[in-house]
Amino acid sequence: MPTVGIGQLGGQPNETDLFNTDKERVLYQPRDNVWIEMGQDCAADGIGVHMIMAPIKYMDVGSIGTVATLTGGDLLYHPRYDPLRDEIVLESQLQRLMRRINVTKSHYGNFYQTSPTTLEFGVLDADKAISVALEHSGRTLSSRDTVHLQCSVLYTTVSGERRARFADLDTTVCHMAREALASRTKQKMSIVREELTEKCGSLLLGYRKNCAAASRIDQMILPEVFKTLPSYILALAKSKPLKGLHVSSDVRNYHAHRMNSMPIRSLMHYIYPQLMALHDLEDDVALPYDDEFTRIHLPSVMRSSHTFMEANGIYLVGTLNTYVPP
Repeated sequence: MPTVGIGQLGGQPNETDLFNTDKERVLYQPRDNVWIEMGQDCAADGIGVHMIMAPIKYMDVGSIGTVATLTGGDLLYHPRYDPLRDEIVLESQLQRLMRRINVTKSHYGNFYQTSPTTLEFGVLDADKAISVALEHSGRTLSSRDTVHLQCSVLYTTVSGERRARFADLDTTVCHMAREALASRTKQKMSIVREELTEKCGSLLLGYRKNCAAASRIDQMILPEVFKTLPSYILALAKSKPLKGLHVSSDVRNYHAHRMNSMPIRSLMHYIYPQLMALHDLEDDVALPYDDEFTRIHLPSVMRSSHTFMEANGIYLVGTLNTYVPP
């Protein structure tokens, strides 16, 4: 953590005293505007900043990481870096290491907003995603009518070619996640979690009132696609940036940065990890299938619940990036 010169930061805040208070949000904001200005200047010039962090103590990711957040870059966070443990992961991350879109209403993610309708990115690649909330201004649209929306991203490739990329339960969960992460700097964490629960209930209640009004009052009616929404919202509320237990601000800010830029598929697996059984593998599973021995067939994925697990089984649980024994 820089303690002298431009952008210098003071000592570590007493997070225990701030936790679950109105002042907790300062832990998730830059403590010096220099970091904001640096990120804005880089984004305006089309520069994406990736940061590799290997701290052994508090380093204020909320301030330093703002540069990567505003430019759409990555944070590679390896606390207490150990080459034997982390070298392969870091090497893979480095190997995987467009500029403007127009939107309406609200937008969430890692970017620099230059105007109410324009966002700029220093870098936007296949491993990034943002969330946009659209709002119509007409008064003649019935809440019972079908509405069709089309979203697209217009960008220029490195070779100068102009392209357009066009964009369910997954989308809704990801948008609610980014919206909740954006609220961390404005209100208490407990309120953010309560709002997530209320939005989930309101969405399901809206379907019950407007799309299944003919059913009996005491009958629970849920849209087929959104039946698992409560499970995902509960998992989201227990994620590292939003969970109620004490988690250091550096860890919260790092995971919030990752979640803000993850594509939909990665974020869904991050919120609700995959579970694989290892004790009953088929003969061709977990073995290389290419000449360079770099690709393997993974075991089939099962429901992440103890109900489907065997008492003497061996399992692996994790996201697309990290797997650990349960």
